Amino acid sequence: MNSTGGHTFSVIIPSFNEEAHIGRCLESVLAAGGGDIRFEVIVVDNGSGDGTCAIARESGVRVIENTSGKRKTISLLRNTGARASTGSVLVFVDADMLLPANWLREAKEYFEGGFKGAFAFSLAVPGDAGWVARNWWPSPTGNRLKNVDFISGRNFFVNRDVFFEVDGFDETLTTNEDKDLTFRVLKGGYRAVVSSGLSFIHLGCERNLVEFVKKEYWRQSTTLLFARRWGFSLRTLRSPAMSLWHLLFFAVSLYCALCQPYSATLVAVGAWIFPSMAKAVSKAGLKRLHTLAPVFFFLTFLRWHVAGLSLIAQVLRGSPFIKGKRG
Repeated sequence: MNSTGGHTFSVIIPSFNEEAHIGRCLESVLAAGGGDIRFEVIVVDNGSGDGTCAIARESGVRVIENTSGKRKTISLLRNTGARASTGSVLVFVDADMLLPANWLREAKEYFEGGFKGAFAFSLAVPGDAGWVARNWWPSPTGNRLKNVDFISGRNFFVNRDVFFEVDGFDETLTTNEDKDLTFRVLKGGYRAVVSSGLSFIHLGCERNLVEFVKKEYWRQSTTLLFARRWGFSLRTLRSPAMSLWHLLFFAVSLYCALCQPYSATLVAVGAWIFPSMAKAVSKAGLKRLHTLAPVFFFLTFLRWHVAGLSLIAQVLRGSPFIKGKRG
């Protein structure tokens, strides 16, 4: 715990074989100390086989190791850190993140101002990121607060009492655990807000197209289970529905190209690409339309087809029926 007085934060960092990044991550976290800001840092390791734990200990932070020989979910790691912590505000940060120097002071102002709920800063990619990451994670602009229904677990602030009131992260989920927690925070009557005033840098962003595809397939791997727990609402079925749309109109477009008139093919292809095109135009905005929209459209279009394959895999393994409804 650093310094004395003021609000207390607990920074909880799950890790697994992160020796390439965790040193820089911890350096950026610890640089926020001083003055009236009190905080502790807890690294919860998932059985790394590299130098992750040694680097963390050299930084002087507390390290909790998983010595069971079996990998745990990231939700369990985060909850383990939360239970071992003492702060009135819990900060969940991934081990491949770089934090700006004044992040803790900015967060302190929000929480000491009476904020209750889930909070995050915006995300950005490092300057040497490849074309995939630069276009998929465009740099935020402006300085504003935005109410959201999803906050990423790699950059998640929450009041301690709120976190334990809603039972923390669901330890049975391998993905969508952060969205699930955000939903429960909102259901509890609290807020979920992202501030674009500062950006956390994601060092582990997608390095190439192959990595992008692998990550998106994994991220979409529990969408039906998530929707099942929350009652198959329009909000929870948004991702599966978009995946299904792209797969369906891929098949329709192929059929029309082989068996139907040219006009029918154009209509089918238009329906196929429209959601991704609309998303790309909305994301880019008028000022960056010509530079960002084409590549973002391609990545979005690709993502939904990858998500569609993941959707099929979920149905084949029966994942929508594994767990009961939650919420």
